[in-house]
Amino acid sequence: MVLLEMEVSKLPAIQKRIGPLVFDFDDSERFLEKHKDAIAGPYVEEKFWVAEVKRKFLTAREKIFDSLNKPLKILKAKGIPNLIAESLTKGFEVFSENEKVLGLIEKDKNFGIFLRKYFEKERLA
Repeated sequence: MVLLEMEVSKLPAIQKRIGPLVFDFDDSERFLEKHKDAIAGPYVEEKFWVAEVKRKFLTAREKIFDSLNKPLKILKAKGIPNLIAESLTKGFEVFSENEKVLGLIEKDKNFGIFLRKYFEKERLA
C-alpha cells in the first residue's frame, strides 16, 4: 500500500504551457508546430511562446492509474523494482473513498493506527 497526500484533488481542465523564447527560432518552430491546435494560442507573453492546451489528466488518481497500468517491461524501464512491477501487472487499485479506507482499517487495525499517527503528526507540526 502506498499513501499519497495531495495538495489539491483536481486540476483545471486547461493547462498553460510556457514555450521557448520567441528569438530561439528552432525551438519556436517545434513549439508552434506541436501546439498549432491549442485551445488558446500560441501567443507571446513576456518574450516566451505560450499555449493553452487541454490537460490529459485532471486528478492524481487518473495519472497514477495510467502510469502504473503498463506491461512489465515498461514498468521496469521506468525504474520500478522487479517485485513491485510484477505485482502491479497482476492488478492494483487506486482509490480515495473514505469507505474503502475504513474497510481496510477494519481488516487491519495496524493500518488504522498508522493513519492516526500520520495525521496526528501533521497537526503537531
